[in-house]
Amino acid sequence: FAELADGIVTGTDTMRARIFDYTKKDSVAIPDPYEFPECEPHAEGDDYLWFGHKSNFNDLVRVMQSMKGRKLRVVTGPGSVEGAIPWTPENMVTAFEMSNIVVLPTQEGREFKTHNRLLNSIRAGCFSVCMGHPAYLEFKHYVWVGNFPTGLKWAEHFRKDLNGLVKSAQDYIRDKYSPEAIGRQWASYLSSV
Repeated sequence: FAELADGIVTGTDTMRARIFDYTKKDSVAIPDPYEFPECEPHAEGDDYLWFGHKSNFNDLVRVMQSMKGRKLRVVTGPGSVEGAIPWTPENMVTAFEMSNIVVLPTQEGREFKTHNRLLNSIRAGCFSVCMGHPAYLEFKHYVWVGNFPTGLKWAEHFRKDLNGLVKSAQDYIRDKYSPEAIGRQWASYLSSV
């Protein structure tokens, strides 16, 4: 398909490099926009949320020991994880409203993934504790990016600062990752091929 394509677009620079390694074809990275409305920051509580496709659930399983004693809500595909809230846009809005901190563990070999879950968490007013991942590094001044257990402890210790960090992150992404801004990148690219 790469040989037949007039152009190749991916969501991250990491995936762009990977495509080149495999196909020797250039591609363009156009990031995902945010999908959810912006809500007031409400990160100062102790309700945790993990959401994502069931294929990412093992990322959470790997860090469950760190989550012991913490209230954790899970939202994923219907019927895929016992006790999880089925993923729908409406259920995501409700889960974001009920949660304060989103946990985004990752595993090696998934560096090509985008920052879409992080953007949506920030927009929804939640702080995020993320493991080191290329797509999250851009946001390291606003969310925890690094060692997961340390990030949980840091967020609990600096709880009074979390809403300010979320607000700053919202200000940073509001225009840069809006559907309109990303749409303009697509329009520019498509007019050039």
